[in-house]
Amino acid sequence: MALFSSARTKHRRKPGEVVCAGRDAPLSIIASGMRVQGELSTAGAVQIGGTVIGTVHAEHVVQVAPGGFVEGEIRAPTAILGGKVSGPVRADERVEVLASAIIQGDITTPRLVVHEGATVCGQVRMGKPDTAVRPPARQPTAGPVALSELRGSSRRAVHALLYEAELPSPHAAETGGDSGEE
Repeated sequence: MALFSSARTKHRRKPGEVVCAGRDAPLSIIASGMRVQGELSTAGAVQIGGTVIGTVHAEHVVQVAPGGFVEGEIRAPTAILGGKVSGPVRADERVEVLASAIIQGDITTPRLVVHEGATVCGQVRMGKPDTAVRPPARQPTAGPVALSELRGSSRRAVHALLYEAELPSPHAAETGGDSGEE
């Protein structure tokens, strides 16, 4: 009897763990202290612990480790973000935003996991790109209204917005607001 069996034990992935679909997919590492400028493209996975200024494209996984920084677009089937990202993230399968991440850019993916403590500043679009739901066209609630058609406080408020001055109160004439000119 075996105490440990890898054949029947399903591997439970830890948050942020990089798991490539195939064993022959290469892993590229941009280590801490390393800086890459330009387009970074790989047929496998890439782990970024340093700085990348430019586009990052991987055919498997892009992982931005805590302390890593990407300024530019990230495109991959799976993106695991633990560092700082300034730019759009597009993943065909999944995006995971770790607690240490600071994301400044839009995220587009069918599945999204955001861990408590993460910062995301941008729009999130979920779903398959071809089935994106567009918001309905806004219908005007009413046509234009002439200032002369407004009455009372509504007229004074619009006039104040347009001319940065308030119309005299309708009671001004009753309280002696008449200058005597005709």
